[in-house]
Amino acid sequence: MLGYRILGTCNTALAGEAMELDRAIGVAVPCNVVIREDPGGAVSVIEALNPESLVDLAGQEQLAQVVSRTSDGLQAAMHTLSESAGPV
Repeated sequence: MLGYRILGTCNTALAGEAMELDRAIGVAVPCNVVIREDPGGAVSVIEALNPESLVDLAGQEQLAQVVSRTSDGLQAAMHTLSESAGPV
């Protein structure tokens, strides 16, 4: 099997803010980043759910500010991972 890792990355403060706006959003909070080996084995692939999809899913425009901060942090973390990613 090819290398595959799931990293738990939940920012509990931001998740808490989102759940104060919509108590049901907890089931959809994107708290995982996947790092997996490409089938060719030459590169690692880093993936995560786009947090901005939560605004559409919940239909709560108030979530946009929380989601924006979440998205910024997640993108920065994924960038850091991509620069240092070695074998999975």
